[in-house]
Amino acid sequence: MNTTITASAAPTMTAAARDRAVNGLVLGFAGAMWLSWAQQGPPAGWPLPLAVGSGLGLLVAVIGGVLVWRRRHGASAMSDPRGLRTYYRTVGIESAAIAAGSTALGITGHSAYIAVWILFVVGAHFVPLGRLFRIRSLVVVGVVLIPVSVAAAVVGLVWTVAPSAVAGGIGGLLLVGFGAWSLTAS
Repeated sequence: MNTTITASAAPTMTAAARDRAVNGLVLGFAGAMWLSWAQQGPPAGWPLPLAVGSGLGLLVAVIGGVLVWRRRHGASAMSDPRGLRTYYRTVGIESAAIAAGSTALGITGHSAYIAVWILFVVGAHFVPLGRLFRIRSLVVVGVVLIPVSVAAAVVGLVWTVAPSAVAGGIGGLLLVGFGAWSLTAS
């Protein structure tokens, strides 16, 4: 019986347990890092919840890591060469977009919006990866992160809160939450 999930698999197939565990590990860790980034000029009262959220993100990442280890020989979309190429292509485009946008924002004196740009690109890259890994919640979090990044930019323009605090705080909480959700289905 072939248990390998490929990028061309039928849309009704569910995600491999190994891929869900990796998703939980990655989102938990990324969420913890985003919540740490939110500590750059947060409003009063935010530091403690941000620190607790970061700790929860690391816990989700550790649990995900244990599950990945236990399922290291299980099926994965990455087992198929086409899936692997899709993954590398998506991450390559994401990295180039982050580098180009961050550089442009820095050169033009808008470095306060680099976190916003990165969150936008990260959200966008989750959509094709969610499809590749058959993890619907990854598509959902990607689609939700895009308007969050836009809202963070608007808040940065009209309020005294740093855009990185909004992008990191809300984005980080979403990443931790969706990472934990991914683990519950693993």
